[in-house]
Amino acid sequence: MKLAKLAGGAMAALLFSSIALSAGSAQAQFPERDIRVAVITSAGGALDTMTRKLVEIISNQTGWTIAVENRTAGSGAAASAFMMSQPADGHVWLGISARIPGGIADGSLPVGIDEFEFIAAMLGEGTALAVRSDSELETLDEFVQYMQDNPNGLRIGGSGRGGPDFQAYKLAEATGYEYTWVPFSGGQEPILALLGGHLDVAFMTPGTAAPQLEAGELRLLAISTPERTADYPDVPTFTELGFNIVDMGLRGLAIRSGAPDTTVDAITEAVSNAIDSPEWQEFAVSVNQSQLPFLGDEFEAYVVDMAAGLEPYFRASGTIQ
Repeated sequence: MKLAKLAGGAMAALLFSSIALSAGSAQAQFPERDIRVAVITSAGGALDTMTRKLVEIISNQTGWTIAVENRTAGSGAAASAFMMSQPADGHVWLGISARIPGGIADGSLPVGIDEFEFIAAMLGEGTALAVRSDSELETLDEFVQYMQDNPNGLRIGGSGRGGPDFQAYKLAEATGYEYTWVPFSGGQEPILALLGGHLDVAFMTPGTAAPQLEAGELRLLAISTPERTADYPDVPTFTELGFNIVDMGLRGLAIRSGAPDTTVDAITEAVSNAIDSPEWQEFAVSVNQSQLPFLGDEFEAYVVDMAAGLEPYFRASGTIQ
């Protein structure tokens, strides 16, 4: 009888080990197929560039096959709908920006915040007010004065919803001038419009326009970072010029909620390893962006807070009732 108990215990241990090995093998199978990454902005913009570099590093480090595609319609709506059309198994990623909390706040996204599993926000960047280098506007005060004297006198625009447009709204609210916003779907579009003379002023992230800034084609009048940046030390912040406009729009990665914890952990680990690499550090410096990785719950809390802050703006602008 004692021998039988020992044999039974040995069999149980063997069975447990087999189950554990099977579970481990199943976990190790991620990804089971190629991964697709839907970027909510157009090719060539700051979010697209960041996502492609991240994917490149992850692919090199893990051997995963990852393809990036741009789904720009509806300021994140098309990409979110695509995500929801796929299984919740972590094989579809979303490259996201402030457009996602913006879409949550105004109801334009076909999904709610609970449908996202926020993996990480890797980079952050302020919004700057930019003009062409040949513009007569040399300072923010000159811009504000001109707009106060000439309501709707300048063509002002930018890309996204809940990002540059929100900063433009806050400046107009603080100074009392009237303006009409010209929206664009991608980060490069307002830059091209500005250079082509179709816009007079653009609210944009400096990283998106880095080549044009380095070439001296554009000039920044103010930026929404808490302090002056190392890359543009001569550009004053809105705060130091007397305006309470501080914003660091984050760029990150999310998947559809409902994926197994082991899958979420595998993706998070892959992203963490990538952004710890020297190659990523060099990239972040080259695109003039701040590294402030928010992982998981911290990233989600940021999105929730930002969406709540945007709702009054959307109501005031008539976007939502």
